[in-house]
Amino acid sequence: MASQTIPMEELQTLLVSLGAWGEEHLEHVETDIDRANVLLREAIAMLVQGFMAINRASQTQQALLLNLSVSEHLSQAEISEVAMHSRQIESEVNRIVTGLQFEDMTNQLLTRALHRVGGLKTLLLSMAEQHEKLIPEHGSDDLAVVLQKMSESLNEKRASMHKDLKSSVNQQHMGAGDIELF
Repeated sequence: MASQTIPMEELQTLLVSLGAWGEEHLEHVETDIDRANVLLREAIAMLVQGFMAINRASQTQQALLLNLSVSEHLSQAEISEVAMHSRQIESEVNRIVTGLQFEDMTNQLLTRALHRVGGLKTLLLSMAEQHEKLIPEHGSDDLAVVLQKMSESLNEKRASMHKDLKSSVNQQHMGAGDIELF
């Protein structure tokens, strides 16, 4: 049996491509998870502030109503103050509802991160299945063709994953502004 040389250049190209693709997706996973964590911390802080503000406004309004209940006459200033606290409570409730949108945004980010990990697993499994095509009896030319096909398959899957997982969650923070969730 004659010794044959393995086309190392093609094998190296395949391995570099596989490594780069895996690294790219893992970086995206890290970015998505970091963004989800930032959104989560910001939303929790917003919810805590909102609930505290509602509590203060509610206590003030309650004290005002108690004072009003013992007086015989309501002044226009007192009526205006009760209305102002009612508007403040409504505003804080709306702000809290906005803060609750973090659940949808973080869910989208984490789902996308999981799809990237799943794509990487699928790719690695499909590459592992290709080992049967790499048999020692192949000549260098045969092996080069198999490796080229594997490389092309890798690039096709990479392009497909990239297209399917483009960022659909554009919200960077929980502040006011356009929220593009879908």
